Amino acid sequence: MSFYSQKIPNFQRKKLSRTDSPIKQAKYFLRDHVVHLRKILAGRPQEVIEAWYEILGKKYNGMTQAVGLKDGVLSVKVRNASLYAVLKQSSQKELIFRIHSAVPGAKVKEIRFLLG
Repeated sequence: MSFYSQKIPNFQRKKLSRTDSPIKQAKYFLRDHVVHLRKILAGRPQEVIEAWYEILGKKYNGMTQAVGLKDGVLSVKVRNASLYAVLKQSSQKELIFRIHSAVPGAKVKEIRFLLG
């Protein structure tokens, strides 16, 4: 009896004939990518990033930078340690509410502040 009780699948590539078109194969990959892009754009990341600067005002524009929005988490880079401490202690719910009022339909659940 062999070490493996189950039959191991063969992972060799299937040899394509000369008439097989690569476009037929690519359409399956493209469909998944388009669905993924639509999901990302539904969260309206660019509008959320632009709204971040409006919410904080001109006073803090040079000290913070909205880096990106992924899976409902807005990442904000903070250059000043004291401002980082102030933002970490502030109410995230209030900031998220202000983002949702500025950008209806935004999918922000959390704000992550990064010092750097």
